[in-house]
Amino acid sequence: MDFKRLFENYENTGKVEECELKGHVPSWLKGTMLRNGPGMFKIGDTEYRHWFDGMAYIQRYHFVDGKMFYSARYLESDDYKKNMKAQRIVATSFGTRTFPDPCKTIFQRFVENSRKTRIAKEESCYHCNELHTRRKLLRNLNDRIASARTPPPLYRPMPCKNT
Repeated sequence: MDFKRLFENYENTGKVEECELKGHVPSWLKGTMLRNGPGMFKIGDTEYRHWFDGMAYIQRYHFVDGKMFYSARYLESDDYKKNMKAQRIVATSFGTRTFPDPCKTIFQRFVENSRKTRIAKEESCYHCNELHTRRKLLRNLNDRIASARTPPPLYRPMPCKNT
C-alpha cells in the first residue's frame, strides 16, 4: 500500500469554489461541514516525520440549493507563523524534533529563562515572557468542555498455546 499521498502538501484555495458533482445533493441539505486535519508536511528542506505533526488544514464544505461549495486554508497558528517565517520546521511536535537554533551555543540551550511568569488577575490568568508580551490563559474550562474523559483501552488477551 502506498501512503505517499497522506504526506502531500495542500494549497490554500483562497476562494469559495462550486464543486463539480457526480450524482446529486438533496435540495433539503443546507449547512456547512468543517474538516480539520494535517495538510502541510514539508517546509523548505525539512519534513515532518509523523502524520499527526502536519500543519492544521481546515476544509469547508457548504451545501445550499442542491449545490456544494468548497474552500480550504491553513490554520495560522503560532507554530505555523514561526515555521513560515523561518522557512523550515522550528516547532517541536509529536513525532518530529526540530533543529536547534544555529545562533545558540550548546550552553545557551540549557540555561533556564527565569523571566517567564504567570500572573493571576481576578478570573483570568496571564503568561508573560521575555518579550514583555502577555497572553491570557483559560482558567475555567467547565463551560467549554463537556467531558474530559477517555474510554478505557480495549484489551483482548491472546489465547495460550499448549506445547
